[in-house]
Amino acid sequence: VSTVKQDRLLVAYVGAALMGAVLLILQFIAFLGEFFSLEFLNKHAIIEAILTPGMEKMEHRTKLAAQFKVKKMVDNALEFHAGRKSAKMSQDFKMTARGAALLNYQSREEKTERIGGMCWAWKRVWNNTIFEEEGVWLHARLVSSTIAQCFVLLFLIAFMAISILSLLQKYSSGNTNPDQQPAAEAVTANSTGEPIVYVWEAAVAGTAGLLAGVTGVVTITLTYIPSFITSCLKFRSGVFPSLRDRDFRMYRVAVDLVTTLYGAAFWGVITTGLFTTLLVGGVVFVAVWHVTRSFMIIIIAQLIGITVTLLVKQVVLIFLRKQFRAAFYRKMPLKDNFTNTLLECWNIGLSSGIMLMRALKLLFVTVCYLGRLDTPLLADGVGFIGPIQLDSFPISFRKDLLQHDAHRHPYLERLATMYMMKLRYGDDFGNRANSLWRVLFVLCLMPWMRKYRLRPLPTIEDLDDQIEEAQAELAAADDEGEDGGAIAPLPDRTLQRAATQRRLESMQNLKSLRTIGTGANREELLEKEVTILRERN
Repeated sequence: VSTVKQDRLLVAYVGAALMGAVLLILQFIAFLGEFFSLEFLNKHAIIEAILTPGMEKMEHRTKLAAQFKVKKMVDNALEFHAGRKSAKMSQDFKMTARGAALLNYQSREEKTERIGGMCWAWKRVWNNTIFEEEGVWLHARLVSSTIAQCFVLLFLIAFMAISILSLLQKYSSGNTNPDQQPAAEAVTANSTGEPIVYVWEAAVAGTAGLLAGVTGVVTITLTYIPSFITSCLKFRSGVFPSLRDRDFRMYRVAVDLVTTLYGAAFWGVITTGLFTTLLVGGVVFVAVWHVTRSFMIIIIAQLIGITVTLLVKQVVLIFLRKQFRAAFYRKMPLKDNFTNTLLECWNIGLSSGIMLMRALKLLFVTVCYLGRLDTPLLADGVGFIGPIQLDSFPISFRKDLLQHDAHRHPYLERLATMYMMKLRYGDDFGNRANSLWRVLFVLCLMPWMRKYRLRPLPTIEDLDDQIEEAQAELAAADDEGEDGGAIAPLPDRTLQRAATQRRLESMQNLKSLRTIGTGANREELLEKEVTILRERN
């Protein structure tokens, strides 16, 4: 036993030494990079790849992604214009290049590309296309969390190997018949010397549990970065609603909660490995333990019988569904009603077992997803008890994603470059004539971009929220004025109240137009809405 403890301590010491050595090497490389000039690094590609900090590499790849996206957007627009002859039109119908491009764009607007997945993400991380084409930024917290999870995985594998080898070494000495082992060959024994747990039983259960734990840790470690990449692309493509979603505001508050992610990623993967090991190992131990073995054989036999019965039921139901039903409609009402009555009576007795299986499945899923900070375990509307959120880590994970993407998006990088050029050259860059030519060029090349020139009109629900917000601001301003007594309000406060009052009136006018805006006067009312929005802006 002391030898096993020494081996486990040795694994911990070696792991800590390796982590310290890696950190020292990284610091030494960063220190060496300060002594080499840029000209020298440009001449030696290998040394440049080693000594260039990761932050500079990621910045460079973000700029490449911005160039790639703009070029891809222009190439697609040119393809739509070049393919105008393929648009379906009659011979006597003349269509402009702009109209043909709009038709080609509309015909391909629903065309999508399937992305995401663990293998897809790691393949693009390996060939750098996720950085140089999509411009996804893998920040330090994400990378360090994955490295910490890898160390946990290595420690768990070493612990599993040492534990299994020690048990097998103990089991291999003496009597090899598992059921006839003496008390000396047992892990524990009672007062009469009768074995309580044999060594081979503990070895089998421990091996199965540790293998399941290692599998769970490997899965979580390999899916952490791909999940970040997939979630980022979902936000960019609109699969996850963002700025115009009513629930998006919860991502913009308490952003400091992202600091809990690193520790949660480390301890989460340990918790998942521990609970998975205990759950699977406990089930296997109950199945092989000589005290409960006969009972488990009966349960397994009953489960096999129930499974065969359910399979026969499914085969029969597939045949009856084809005969009696067509989707929601019944082809033979009498026979279908009779079948449903039989199934109702049968399922009354089966529902108890179904609910038990449901509880076991939910328990298993919960154990497997303990360390998955990136995926909500609870459905929408279930994870809240009033204002209290039961599982806040998936929200914090998305906050972290949005916080970095708000600074590292390729389009934002290009826009920031334009702003810096404007600050550097003043009126010589980005003047009014330049802006008009840019708008003319964009609208001629990509006429479908015109719909983004005007802000989408708010919905009735958005108007209600804005009206309530404006009324609350006015009430708060009035309360401050009353508390001030005879002291006149400050000019800034007066201007702010007037602006809020104008905003409230414009929103009320828009809501009234939306309420009555039906029929022949719809176009006229829409023009009034646009006029109100322009005056407000």
